[in-house]
Amino acid sequence: MQEQALIYRDRGLELQRQGNTDEALAYYQKAILAYPEYAVACNDAGVVLEGLGRIEEARDMYLKAIKVDPNYVNSYSNLAIIYEGEGNYTEALNYWMKRATFGAPDDPWTEAARRRIDDITAAYPDAYNSSSQMFKSRLKGSEREVVSLGMNAEEAAVISQQSLDNKTRAANYLARAKENFAKGRHVEALKEATYAEYLDPDDNLMIKAFIEQVRRKLLQ
Repeated sequence: MQEQALIYRDRGLELQRQGNTDEALAYYQKAILAYPEYAVACNDAGVVLEGLGRIEEARDMYLKAIKVDPNYVNSYSNLAIIYEGEGNYTEALNYWMKRATFGAPDDPWTEAARRRIDDITAAYPDAYNSSSQMFKSRLKGSEREVVSLGMNAEEAAVISQQSLDNKTRAANYLARAKENFAKGRHVEALKEATYAEYLDPDDNLMIKAFIEQVRRKLLQ
């Protein structure tokens, strides 16, 4: 079924390039039916739906893409753009931060996400606090779902190692944030500190205190 889904998706791309969006969407939907965990096809369908002005349906497809594959970062930026268009900067910032944090360093969209975080934070500093709390709440909910499913020793070890890796990355982001703050680059400091909090959300008082310090400086 996965091979058939790939065939459907390729046909959808071909039709989309030809400007035949309705048929392209039909083939993306066939790909998703054949392989429901096909995040790429979900995102493709979302792009077509968004182009057709069917924003709610597009949003649903992007959310489905990251539900079946949280590492599929393209849908994070697509969601961020939708929320920016609606003037919901809290949600937009939430998804831009995910795109910037989990995207590959050499991906142009990772840098684009960083720039958007700078712009939104500078224009709407209060959006940061709301999006941060939202992210942490959702993350804790996801953790509860994982626990409820049960894990074997190998799976638990993988998750434990990932947690340790994230804490290391968080420490690196916080160090860069402090360097930027000392140099007067306060927006950049807030951005880096926010990445640190996202990667280490377990009520890290040092990160939270530093973020509050930066936010007070920005509001002066």
